[in-house]
Parts: sequence; C-alpha cells; structure tokens
Amino acid sequence: MHKKYPDLVKAILDKSLSEKKKNKTYHCSHIDQFCIIFEADEAGGKAIIPTEVAIEWIEAFETGLVYDNYTSNERVKEIGARSQWSNYCHGFTSHLDAIVRAYQNSGTS
Repeated sequence: MHKKYPDLVKAILDKSLSEKKKNKTYHCSHIDQFCIIFEADEAGGKAIIPTEVAIEWIEAFETGLVYDNYTSNERVKEIGARSQWSNYCHGFTSHLDAIVRAYQNSGTS
C-alpha cells in the first residue's frame, strides 16, 4: 500500500470534490487500495479510477512534472508516459484534477 493512501482516503472519501472550471462537484463514494468510485450525477454516469493513477497525479503535481496551467492533454501525456497504467485510465482528467486539489487542500501534501 502506498504511503499516501491513508491521507488520500481522509481527503476524498464521502466528500464532494470541486471540478476546476465548470462549477461541478464529484462525490467520492468508495476508495480502497485498488480503485476510487465516484457516483453518477445529472451530467453523467459513475466513474472508476485506479487508486494508483490518482496517486501518480498527486505526485506529478508535487514533483513539478505537471502544473495547474497545463491542459488535460498535456497532463495525460506527461503523467501517462511514466505510468504503468494505460492512458485510458488517465482519461477522467476533471475527476483526477479534483482529487489532486482535494488532497492538496487537506493539508496532507
């Protein structure tokens, strides 16, 4: 289990995470060492993201691999190139951005 996992759980489980640009929120209903699940809303269905991918995104911001001004495509390109996961798993960029922000705002980073 990754050392960031306990802090990640505290930062997002049963919380509504704000999306960056669209004034949208995503509700995290489940997290374990394998996956993070977001509930469906009026705009779309449920989303599932590998927990390792979320941690890769957090670490990419912490190490300066990517920055807030990068586009979604630039982030996927940079993070995905170093990931063991398929770029498809990095496709929920707004959810991943919300996870990163929630983690950073929780004071655990």
